[in-house]
Amino acid sequence: HTVTSVRNVIAECARGDELARTDLLWIVVHHTSLARLGLDNLWPIRDVDLDGPRLAASFRAQHSLGTGRRVPYHVLIGYDGSADQMLPLAVRGAHACGYNATSIALAYVGETGGPNPAQYATLLRLSRACLVWGGPHVRLSGHTDLPGASRDPLKRCPGPGLSVSALHATILDHLPEDWRRWDAHARSLALISEGLVVEMEAA
Repeated sequence: HTVTSVRNVIAECARGDELARTDLLWIVVHHTSLARLGLDNLWPIRDVDLDGPRLAASFRAQHSLGTGRRVPYHVLIGYDGSADQMLPLAVRGAHACGYNATSIALAYVGETGGPNPAQYATLLRLSRACLVWGGPHVRLSGHTDLPGASRDPLKRCPGPGLSVSALHATILDHLPEDWRRWDAHARSLALISEGLVVEMEAA
């Protein structure tokens, strides 16, 4: 799967006052199964019941109700391994306390038992693309592996079902030996091949 519905989903999430991300230092992996408000149903629903476009609509509904909640994830990976980009990579997501300005958030829908094989394959591919684009100094981390990134000291995200350090090692093991010397154009091709958007074009 390549990233789908990029511009439509981003448009659903846009507020018009998003903050720019600064230097990229982290690719942060999350799982998500939180309660949200639905666009046509104000009863709580779970992320695990939503695909990317409907999850984007749920965030838009919360914004219109004045909750002030910002979109957390740059890319959401569904149960079938499909991916929807919810924020341009140059914009901050609201996903990790103290790290939002220097990170990109990749989230898979599900519980703490880990991604299914289709989700893992997509997560591997997109993590690789973002790491290559960011350069050798960028690191991959789980949400709560970052000190102070969650206000809940008991939270474990993405949870014991996924070793993010092993995922990072797998990516590095399969990159060409000279990738650290690639120029910006060569690195950007990794994003282009996956359909990821850095900045939205002006309307």
